[in-house]
Amino acid sequence: MLGGTAPAEATGATMRTAAAALAASLALAAPASAADADTIGAVTTSGIIFKDSITIKAFDDPDYPGIVCYVTMPERSLSWNDPSDTSISCRLVGDKPTNPAPRADVFSEAKNPFFKVTRVDRFYDARRGVLVYLSYTRKTSGENHSHSNSVVPLRVPAQ
Repeated sequence: MLGGTAPAEATGATMRTAAAALAASLALAAPASAADADTIGAVTTSGIIFKDSITIKAFDDPDYPGIVCYVTMPERSLSWNDPSDTSISCRLVGDKPTNPAPRADVFSEAKNPFFKVTRVDRFYDARRGVLVYLSYTRKTSGENHSHSNSVVPLRVPAQ
């Protein structure tokens, strides 16, 4: 074929381009995960040989990089099932977000191999001009009492 690409080659290149675009869009929509979070520190809470601990992790909001959240999560040594307790604190450390919006699953981390996950969801309170981050643990059974929230103001209150 003169001056062109064979149809099979063009189709393959088009499919590779479409696959790359799809992967990029999925990466943008994906929540921050434990792999994306930075471990800031940890403290030992109990145990002589096998020590339980509380770990502090920081992650940037995947939609608004000017907001960082710090999540504390207990970790039990020699256990497949970490406790459900969680705590969160979020702060505006950079540019304020434009067009703030709610989003489920801003951050997630598995707490055991069988469906127990700590999650962070984001809500937008338009009336007060704040983003509200809620951390909680989802389980397949039992009660889900442990949760915590943090508020990030986006505007200066009227005086």
